[in-house]
Amino acid sequence: MKEIFEVVRNNLQKASKNQGRYYNLRRREWRPALGSMALLRQHQLSSAAEGFAAKLAPKFDGAYRVVHFISPNVVRLARVGERRRRVANLSQLKPFYTEEEETSGTALRRETEEEEGFDRLKSNMDAPLEG
Repeated sequence: MKEIFEVVRNNLQKASKNQGRYYNLRRREWRPALGSMALLRQHQLSSAAEGFAAKLAPKFDGAYRVVHFISPNVVRLARVGERRRRVANLSQLKPFYTEEEETSGTALRRETEEEEGFDRLKSNMDAPLEG
């Protein structure tokens, strides 16, 4: 009976390790720096009495500035222009980009595509039709 238990336990450990490897393939760790801006996930509930549907509400609220790390996964946030501070877990945050940062990123992407000679319309037109 102990041998069967050992075999099952070893198989479960192998399966868990294998699944973890596939799960973590596309996972990127993000840690905000002190003073950086972040958006905070909202947890809103629908209310028929008030005529409020949570699925239509914005999922994130912000922009908050990271003020202090309470622990490795918990940060203290302050909204720009307010004294009140909030505490949040890193899993509830995502990076906040200003319009300048977003446009510079797309401009950089366009420049690299032009350098590589990438023409989206031409590449789509040269593809053979399937049918």
